[in-house]
Amino acid sequence: MKEKLWEEFKGKGNSDDVLFDKAKAISSVVIALAKIDTESIFKNFEWARDVEKDKGKEVNREKFGQVFFEIVLFYLHFIDTKAFQYLNAEQRHFFIFALLVDVRELIPSIHEANIDGAQFHSIFESTFNERTMEYGKYKNFLPEKGETMTDTLYWKLGEKITEILGWEINLQVHILITASIIPELTLQLSELFEE
Repeated sequence: MKEKLWEEFKGKGNSDDVLFDKAKAISSVVIALAKIDTESIFKNFEWARDVEKDKGKEVNREKFGQVFFEIVLFYLHFIDTKAFQYLNAEQRHFFIFALLVDVRELIPSIHEANIDGAQFHSIFESTFNERTMEYGKYKNFLPEKGETMTDTLYWKLGEKITEILGWEINLQVHILITASIIPELTLQLSELFEE
């Protein structure tokens, strides 16, 4: 049986105080899962390079922070989408703002060590807004009947990651990325927002 991540919030509603606590709780989960996912992506890409015996394909570990950052933004977009489904506009705004502030504070040394705090805060907010606009164009995470993979949010994430790593996006590479994203976070969000 799956562990219930949000049992502590059951029956507590969605007051500002509770939403603040929910944002704080999920922010550490986002960071932990993004680290695991990023490591998995690098291992999958290294495996693909070794299997293809293509030494021309680099897997530059120095890009870890950038890939990690993209995965965090992907998770935040997904959480925001779910919050929109379960919370009223005021609650959603409060929750997402609290979540962004907490996540932003948890990231510092992982993304770019040579960026000062104020500069990183600005980059984080502007990049989150950019991804919200980009990702908002996709209604599905995975293709539905009659759709192609290129019409999905997962494909867009794949494009971002392959661009960072200098690989070409194709179905094989896309599978390496989507197979690395841990779905447990996405499966329990309805429980987090229950009243």
